[in-house]
Amino acid sequence: MSEEQADANTGGFRFVVTLLASLGTILYAVYVYLQNTPVDALLHKLLCGFMATALILVFYLLFYLLIKGYLMELQSDSEGKQDNSKLKERLTKIASQVYLISFFVFTVLLASTVYVLILKYFLTLGFICFWFLLLIGIFLILCFCIYLFFGWSGWHRLKIPSTLFVGILVSVIFLGFLYPLVAYSTITGGRVIIDMNSVYYKNDAPIPVWVHVTGLNTNLSIQLLQESFNHNLSEIDNITLSPERNTNKVTQGENSTLFGNTLNFGSYNVFIDTSGLSAGYYELVAKRQKYKKTYDARGFYLSNENVPSVTEELNTS
Repeated sequence: MSEEQADANTGGFRFVVTLLASLGTILYAVYVYLQNTPVDALLHKLLCGFMATALILVFYLLFYLLIKGYLMELQSDSEGKQDNSKLKERLTKIASQVYLISFFVFTVLLASTVYVLILKYFLTLGFICFWFLLLIGIFLILCFCIYLFFGWSGWHRLKIPSTLFVGILVSVIFLGFLYPLVAYSTITGGRVIIDMNSVYYKNDAPIPVWVHVTGLNTNLSIQLLQESFNHNLSEIDNITLSPERNTNKVTQGENSTLFGNTLNFGSYNVFIDTSGLSAGYYELVAKRQKYKKTYDARGFYLSNENVPSVTEELNTS
């Protein structure tokens, strides 16, 4: 095998390895962004759709690398052994089809995901009208991608048209499984963080609590629980805070124990009125509605007397 042929055979291999490294970097950057930044529902779905389709592309590229790696082993080990020309020709054809279809399917799925989200969140449509526009739009996206990747003679260049539809069908099935796993996993869920102390003392001032949300930022449900004599937790009060700041209203619980407001997107202020509470153990739970896998809970003890802490005693001694 000549040097030019070897370089041509390994060129696609090197490109795919570089692309996989780039995809890994991008996916990690999206993960870090969702773990540290609050996002709205539309952006969260777009990012999750991108991650799911990128994982499908990674699957195809790994399959391509597997075929190319085995093909290079056959080519380097072909001298002095039985002729594997038919097998090499078949593997070369399969690798070429996987290479083209991987980028084609990635483009189709990503464009279709964006199109579906645009229909769902920016247009008020009836059920029949939605599905009609959905099917027409995806068909146009499919035709455009065929022209973009393969030209008008794309069906003949693919040699086996069924390969294209099989790739799309398998990818859609994978997307149906991957998207819920990505969208509702802790990878993209972000965090709910409650900032408060572990011991408080009854006085006239309410207890201030700061809550911060990263990832999907939906309505935030705040619950105050109290430990009873039989060591069970019962709800004292609850409030629900909207992600959007309301400068004209402070949300207050039914029992007037919890009240709070939204400082800015992802940051909340909550206050606990201790005037009607007895001494004992309490828990404050912050949970995002429609996404209950990610939440935070903080326990604290409410004392009747302001007893000096150990740190204060050491400082005064």
